[in-house]
Amino acid sequence: MTPDPPDPADRRTEVNPSPSVPPRERERERVTTGPAVADAASVHALADTVRSLRTALVVLAVLTVGALALGAVALSKTGDDGTVSGGGPDAASNDRVSRVVKQVKDLRSDSGKLQDAVDGAAKDSDLQSLRDTVSKLDDRVSKLDSSSGGGDQKAAVDALDGRIGKLEQQVQALEQSSAASP
Repeated sequence: MTPDPPDPADRRTEVNPSPSVPPRERERERVTTGPAVADAASVHALADTVRSLRTALVVLAVLTVGALALGAVALSKTGDDGTVSGGGPDAASNDRVSRVVKQVKDLRSDSGKLQDAVDGAAKDSDLQSLRDTVSKLDDRVSKLDSSSGGGDQKAAVDALDGRIGKLEQQVQALEQSSAASP
């Protein structure tokens, strides 16, 4: 038995073989035919895929129903005050929630204390009076510098610095002598 020639409907495109048209334009003149006929193997593979998806959907539905049942049981065990009866892991969660609520209350009271401290802090008028006092003292110091020339102050600071250095040496000597004698 000889094989049948291919059905033209199986080919999606065919080139117009007219010799008078140059090859470049021949490529543009492709003719499309109807959709290719699917073979039995691809239809069978598609049917298997659909069956496996249906199976997965049924399994997922059963799991969903089970989860809903567990949720309903958990809700039925909840008391009127919203606490879970029993001493399971939910009871520990309630303890944690009560601790967090207590911490929030403590933080609110601390923030109230802080607000009171801020309210009792220096006002703008207090700061302005301090600025005025500093300005007056700065003026007095500059008057003293201009009247005395500043040389005496420098000498006094140097003398004090020398005396502080001597005192530091004496303190170190005393510390060493007290550390050496029990």
